[in-house]
Amino acid sequence: MRIILLVLALLLQGACAIKSYSPSLLANTQSVLVHERLGTLSFTYLTNERDGWKSLPQKSETVRKILEQHSGYSSIIALSEPPTKGPHVNVTLRHGPPPSTWVYMTVNTFHLIPGYFNGIMYDVQFDVFADNLLTHTYRHEIKVRAIGWIGLLPFVWINLFTTHFIEAFEATVYQFVTEAISDGVL
Repeated sequence: MRIILLVLALLLQGACAIKSYSPSLLANTQSVLVHERLGTLSFTYLTNERDGWKSLPQKSETVRKILEQHSGYSSIIALSEPPTKGPHVNVTLRHGPPPSTWVYMTVNTFHLIPGYFNGIMYDVQFDVFADNLLTHTYRHEIKVRAIGWIGLLPFVWINLFTTHFIEAFEATVYQFVTEAISDGVL
């Protein structure tokens, strides 16, 4: 019986929160001015192995897809380290500052104690290299607004209408591409 209660509590742990990430994806992503450049743009998606994020194909694929559609380069390739020649982008995702003690209490009590978090969840850094020399760095924040409480369980369907992490990550990559093109870096 204890094991069943423990498994049930762990399953409900994430289901008692309503979250929304920002920035949200732009309504018109076609507004990115694409200029044709011949050649290859490479990128590296650096992960945070501290959290066990050793392979994140969805995020790496998101970066590749957006760079392919909007950077204007003829091909986009993922590499493990910057090449000696040509343009390259390092994409690094880091956790933001830790949440308050109150948020930890909410999680550790299986959301019996209500908690609210509104702050920076991740910091995304884009380092642009040209011929293995750092030319520009762009930083963007992914913020989250979340409330957790076991009483919210009947309302968890609201999460279907909020911005999810991957959408906020896509918006951040679009924002980087837009800024890098307007700065003449890409």
